[in-house]
Amino acid sequence: MQIVNTFLIPILLTFLLIFSMLNNMIGNTDFQKQNLSIPIDELDMLPLQNIRIKDTVFVRGNSFVEISLKEQLCRLYIRDSSDVKYFEYKISSGNPNLPEGLETTTGLFTVQTKTPLGISRQFNNAELHYWIGFNVNFGIHGLSGNSYYRILGVKPSSHGCVRISREDGKALYDKVKFGTPVLVYENEPAIALKFVDSITSLSKYHLLPSDARSFNNVMRHRRENIYNGNLHSNNKKLLMDGETIVRWGGYRIGIASNIPYKQKIKNPQIDMILLEDNIRVKLLEYHFEEL
Repeated sequence: MQIVNTFLIPILLTFLLIFSMLNNMIGNTDFQKQNLSIPIDELDMLPLQNIRIKDTVFVRGNSFVEISLKEQLCRLYIRDSSDVKYFEYKISSGNPNLPEGLETTTGLFTVQTKTPLGISRQFNNAELHYWIGFNVNFGIHGLSGNSYYRILGVKPSSHGCVRISREDGKALYDKVKFGTPVLVYENEPAIALKFVDSITSLSKYHLLPSDARSFNNVMRHRRENIYNGNLHSNNKKLLMDGETIVRWGGYRIGIASNIPYKQKIKNPQIDMILLEDNIRVKLLEYHFEEL
């Protein structure tokens, strides 16, 4: 029996060691398939491989809106002291297959106009309840009657605007103001919105002006840098003050899938981030939940 134990125990230990190594390899292979995008400001908190790093637009105000055309959802984020509240509303966006129909324009905009009740002369004087305009004739609004409610959150059905129930429309209307950023996207954008905690020096920021045409070249150049793996060239942060009203056109937002997983980084210390599986996976799960 002692002879059996002498040979059997090392064999079992060797088998367990090999099994553990294979399991780690499989886990690493699965991890390589992770598709995660993070804002640029969290760069120093995560490893630089297997992650698409977005350009961050910081919001100095207390609210911003995101509209996902693919999901047919509108999300409102409000900062109250140190707490961030989140609201979600079902919407129905523009359908280009309708007569005179258009797709809802994507991009980064702001709230330009507001009125409790607007009238559309183009569409038979239709009543537009709780109108929130973000790109001239494109806006968020409710309609009279409830027949369109069944389409909300399901599919595009408007002539270009973002339809919302009157109840949700009023809630959103009461919470946003002129200058509130509005991010509209079909596919995941190359830009992320995030509240800024404090600003010590505006010289470190590009303040997005009201005339988007004068600054879209800068935005395009920043996207090209990220698309080409030259993230380090974007040495200034982007900022929306929550007061400035961006006029017609808005800012182009790019597509996250065009961002490569690897970026050239100037700071060599960032390349030395610990990559042990337990630390790496824990960080990724935390930020995945946050996003």
